[in-house]
Amino acid sequence: MPSSLEDVPDEIIRHILLYLSPEDTLLSFQRLSRRFHHLANEPLLWKQHCQLSFSHWGPEHNLQEKLKARASSVDWRNLWATRKKKNKRIAQLLDGVISTKVGQLKRLQEICTLGIDAKDYLLEQCHVDDSAEDFLARR
Repeated sequence: MPSSLEDVPDEIIRHILLYLSPEDTLLSFQRLSRRFHHLANEPLLWKQHCQLSFSHWGPEHNLQEKLKARASSVDWRNLWATRKKKNKRIAQLLDGVISTKVGQLKRLQEICTLGIDAKDYLLEQCHVDDSAEDFLARR
């Protein structure tokens, strides 16, 4: 008799979710069923995604206080999504800095206003692969 993913216990699904990227969890897995939606949105999962996805946190996030609090009292998923949106904006700004001299200073100032939250993304860019078209500019 064929078994389905619905037959797998919640504990195993939770463990599998730790190995999925947060993007895959948001875009695909949680849409499979109500049960998976519930499991994919558990605060402990998103707390771990926040801790693994981002090393540097600005003081406005009060991360140390949030880490001490009960996981269910913090909207970890929203916090992760907020940081991801900031990274997307930083990527747009950095691409603009690299591609044109017009407005470079304004873009750099905006990156600076994002504070320490920009550090994770900028450090990733320092280690961009040599095959990238603009790898020297990113380093």
